[in-house]
This record gives sequence, structure tokens and C-alpha cells, in this order.
Amino acid sequence: MANIINLDAGHGINTAGKRSPDGVREWTLNNAVVLEIIKLLSAYECTVFRLDDPTGQTDVAIDVRRSKGERNGGILVSIHHNAFEGKWGNHTGTETFYGQTTFNGAAVNSKSKELANDIQDNAVRLVPLKNRGVKSSNSYGVIRTSIPAVLVEGGFYDSTVDFPIITSADGQKKYAQAVCEGIVSFMGLKKKDGTTVSTTPSAPQTTPSGGKFTVGDTVTVNGYPCINASGGSPGKLLVNYKGKITRINPSGSHRYHIDAKGWCKESDLSLQGGSSAPTPAPAVKKILLNAGTWNVRNAPNMQGKVVKTVKGGCEIPYTGITVGWYKVDGGYLGPAAVKKVLN
Repeated sequence: MANIINLDAGHGINTAGKRSPDGVREWTLNNAVVLEIIKLLSAYECTVFRLDDPTGQTDVAIDVRRSKGERNGGILVSIHHNAFEGKWGNHTGTETFYGQTTFNGAAVNSKSKELANDIQDNAVRLVPLKNRGVKSSNSYGVIRTSIPAVLVEGGFYDSTVDFPIITSADGQKKYAQAVCEGIVSFMGLKKKDGTTVSTTPSAPQTTPSGGKFTVGDTVTVNGYPCINASGGSPGKLLVNYKGKITRINPSGSHRYHIDAKGWCKESDLSLQGGSSAPTPAPAVKKILLNAGTWNVRNAPNMQGKVVKTVKGGCEIPYTGITVGWYKVDGGYLGPAAVKKVLN
């Protein structure tokens, strides 16, 4: 198979209905991920084509995108974000689709399912959202092709769980990395220096910057373990539960995986034994805000009550990050407000 990759940012910037309840356009999210994928793939021996309009001004017809991909050859990956009812809810997750039949009734390329599995496996590993799995469907015309083709849904833009992640630079980079590593694995791509790149995840970090605990420490837990390191879907309350730290969130948000219970906040843990790292003096952390006026809410989601507003274009301190939202004086700021994390 030629090392040709057709990338497609789904829809266009003005496609009707394809936007979050507060107006964030799906194509804008799709495009951000596609640009990151292109950047990552530039290190490999491959040729990348875009099937959508890179400006987003035209929603290129599905049959035009599909036909162009088939003429180019190689593989086709269409990047999307999901929606449920167009209003805020707690639905969540990533999923990858491959087609069932082409439009002339023939079976789609048999390699499409393999490509879907390679991408979804990496999404599960890298993107801190629910795994909705790999599915076959004829609902998405762009992937009903004779070449290996998949459509990836990288999270819900009408979800209070997913929105902070998929609108953050870190979340978009992880989505792009998952797709890139799935493609590399599927196609056996080599880096331009001639070396084959392993997509095996690196060993877990043992001590995050500023963390109080290390892997192997025995701790007492009084709090709610979550299914992912971003604090999503808290489980049953643990009271005086003694367990061992098996993994540490490498993003530095100070969450620790305890036995098979889930991810717990550092503030919910107390040391019972082991070789805990010394607690350093807390550093002042700051963010640079985008221009405009931004709402500070009393909870880390779009349903939180607005408690005050802050003017953008300046630096302000923050004390932590909860599901992609920044804890600032008085409440939480969403990721759209943040232009850059300064330290």
C-alpha cells in the first residue's frame, strides 16, 4: 500500500447545526485536530492530502471527498466530533466507524476494520474519555469506499464532560496523537531518518512534578475514585480505604491510580508507608487569557453558575485544573478563555 493518507475535517465552518450549545463550530474543532495530525505525520515517510476545504468556508460534498480519496489511493481518515441532542448533558466518549458497503453494493475494503481498531486502541490509551468502541455503519458516506477508510468521533461538543477536553490544546493534541499512532501502526510508517517508530506506550511516570506520592506508596483514601485521570465519572465513595499507588497521571494534575479502584485526587490521600517524595514549596502558576470577557463559574462545566467575569489579555494565577477547567479566584474558567499556560 502506498503511504498516502487522505485526511478530512468533517463538515464546514458554517454547516447548519454543527456547533455546541454556546456556538463553538464542529469544523473548528475538527480542523484543529487535522492540523495537529498533519504536523505529527510530517516526521514520517508519507504523503498527506486534505479532502475538505482547508478554510472551512465550503462544506465539500461527501461524494466529492470520497471520490478524491479513492483517486489518491492509500487510506482515508475523517475527523469529527459528536453530538447527542444539541443541549448540554453528561454523555461522553470516543468511537471509530468503518463502512459496511460501497455505494455500488460491494463490500468496503476489508482493511477498514483493522484501521479503525488501530486508531480506537490509541484513543483509549491517550484520550481521557469513555471508550464507545469500533462500529460498522453505512450512515457515513465518506467512508463507503474501496480504500481503507474510517470516521473518528473524538468526543461530544454538547457534553459537559467532553467539552473542556476537546476544546483544550492538550485534548486536541492527544486526539491527533491517537489518530497518528493508529495510522503509523496500520501502515508501518517509518520516520524520515529511516527508523521504524514504536507506538508502545512508555512506562508510567513514577513522580509527577510537584507530586507528594510515588508509585508503590501505600495510602489511605477518603474520596471518590474516578474512571479517568481528568476526574470524569466519579465512583463509589471510599472511606479509610488502604491501597497502593499503581500509576501517576503524567499531566501533572496530581491524580493517582489506586489498586483497581480508579483515579483519586492527591487531597483525598494520606501516606501510610513507602518512599514518598518530599513536598516542594508550591509555585505560583499563571495563565494568559485570550482577549475578550470571560465568565468565571462556580463549577467546572458550562452548567455552573456565573459568579463573575474577568477581562482577557492579561495574566492571572490559577491553583489547579479540573476536567480541563482552570481553578481561579472565585471559581473556574473554561479552556476557551486560556491562550497559554505560562508555568
